[in-house]
Amino acid sequence: MYIFVFWELKDAGHGYLNQTLILHGLLGTSPLHPEIAISIPTLELYRRCRLRCPHFSVQQWVRVLCDLANLNYTSTLREQFADAFDMHLDIMCRVHDAIKVQLGRDGPTWRLLHSCPPCQYKLEGEVTLNPSIMGALDGNNSLKRFIRSDRQSDTLTFNSDYFIAQETFDQFAHEVKRKVRKPNNDSGDPTDGDSSVETSMADMMKGMYNAFHETGIFISVCRHGLIWTIVDMIRSGELAKYPLATIARLLSVLPPGLGLGYDIACSFSKPLAWSSLGARQQTTGLRMVVPAFHGHAHNRLCQLNFHILMSQGFGLEDLETCERVFSASNAAARLTRHATAFHRTQFIDLFFGQWDADKYENLGRFLLNNYQQALEILHDMPVRLESLLPGRHLSDAHFSKWLEEERTYLLSKKQEPEENIMASQYVELLRRHDEARILWESSQRLTGEATRTNDKARLRQVTHDTWEGIMFLQRELQLVEENLDIGARWTPEHPDYQRAAEYLHIQKYQVALDKLEGLVVQRLHELTKANVSQTGYKLRMHISKALQTRSKAIQRALKAYNDAALALDPPRQKLTWSQIVEYTTLAEFELLHSGARQDIRNLDWAEARHREATICHLKMRLNVEIRRLATWMSDDEAHLEVVIAKCQLSDPLLAKAIMDFMSRLHRR
Repeated sequence: MYIFVFWELKDAGHGYLNQTLILHGLLGTSPLHPEIAISIPTLELYRRCRLRCPHFSVQQWVRVLCDLANLNYTSTLREQFADAFDMHLDIMCRVHDAIKVQLGRDGPTWRLLHSCPPCQYKLEGEVTLNPSIMGALDGNNSLKRFIRSDRQSDTLTFNSDYFIAQETFDQFAHEVKRKVRKPNNDSGDPTDGDSSVETSMADMMKGMYNAFHETGIFISVCRHGLIWTIVDMIRSGELAKYPLATIARLLSVLPPGLGLGYDIACSFSKPLAWSSLGARQQTTGLRMVVPAFHGHAHNRLCQLNFHILMSQGFGLEDLETCERVFSASNAAARLTRHATAFHRTQFIDLFFGQWDADKYENLGRFLLNNYQQALEILHDMPVRLESLLPGRHLSDAHFSKWLEEERTYLLSKKQEPEENIMASQYVELLRRHDEARILWESSQRLTGEATRTNDKARLRQVTHDTWEGIMFLQRELQLVEENLDIGARWTPEHPDYQRAAEYLHIQKYQVALDKLEGLVVQRLHELTKANVSQTGYKLRMHISKALQTRSKAIQRALKAYNDAALALDPPRQKLTWSQIVEYTTLAEFELLHSGARQDIRNLDWAEARHREATICHLKMRLNVEIRRLATWMSDDEAHLEVVIAKCQLSDPLLAKAIMDFMSRLHRR
């Protein structure tokens, strides 16, 4: 029998009926006068099932019990079992808390400091790692909870050391202003989109915020998959206050040198620097990178600055850990939508507690697989580098130099050279000044020749306004001459005047060409990754989607270029969209040497084999982490044995619970 019904049961002198039931392995469904009791093995069996199947609800389990006991299912039985299950979990939590006290692991930051031995169990004399610890953070909107008017009065809270309190992350609510997206953006960023689509998405998200209280979670996790922190996103999307609060917690607990992967690390880096955490980021050496999968959809300049493959010290890690966590945690979403705030937090804590236990169990296998992969790379990389760069013996400085050269080149394409801008502005001011003086002289002459009083008054006003304009232009010219350190004012015969006038003539064309060139270079480099044979289908689709968006920016830049090319004398050759689409290498982009300021096709960083060699070189952590895990396992076992021996004298029941805890660790 799985469910026991008691109509008249007297206590055995223990004061409460539940005390008698507990001694018989049963748990009543109400605190004082239970009429139904459920066996503790049944409750524990359901807990174990829930840990392995997060969407297995109480209702489904009670239906199974009713089938076994040949009873009719009722909602009352479900509610009573749910109450008993809550009490069972509370007892389990209290036992676990008692174990943590005996082991000295009950501090508020102990779990965060010791959750992952390979990351955090530092040994004496080991090699210094940079970054010292790697992790990831990201948000997910699956674990939502509906606003229920019939449950507003429920103030019961579930305490979990995973969660960061709301008052903590609300401290960062006003540190970063919301960025307003412009509807027309030619930057080619993969986040560009149609304004009408963005409006409909905004309306949809607004409706979601009105329907749900918690709209998801924002987590941080170590590179091995063990959870650090969780933040509830309250009636909002992924606001900056959630990663800021998460980073604040990590910086206050974890050692310096932290490396974090975040899919929008590029755009988040500025708000982070502007926030109250900016100084701590500098002093602790926090590094933010974009994970491998997401990074390939970002533009090339962003990849050079933030992509994990372009960052020293991250090795083989991709830091897409959060996506793997969310892939599993989505299974619990079915039970959180209509739960109370207490039960939602309980479900999430239950899930991630088992998730961490599984990851702890697989740490050895995880490191073994990584080590085998690293050995293969160390074996194959010299051969691969030799095939890419035959006969060339390059140092670390060469690869860093190539990355810096490409970064400088792409930055130069984002705006015109400063010296050209200033010189062209100066020539434009000179021309306007000359035109204004001619107009002033003409108005003076016409004023003297006028015979009608009204005409003279109007011409005097024109003369006055023109003179004011001349004085304004004179002040502007003096300011520019001071900035450019010009001694004598340029005349049309001056060589610098002629060069600036020529540039001014083709300025619009050159600006359009620079923008088109920069977008096409980014596209060619990203196509290289999309067409690599080892690239998986999902990654290729992710990159292709971003390239489709960037293609719209290229189309706009192409139109601006063709308009400017036709306005020149003589007109420059037009380009068609089919030509741009068919370009697959830099050598095919004729504009890079016929019209651009700099021919980059023969530069080292522009060669595909050099870029691939750079990525291979940067893929070079496991010896340190393996030693940490092995040492932790030995030290932890010795510590547990000492605590068990001590507790057997003072509290044998607690000693038995610690032994059960130890046996599960040994099983792993």
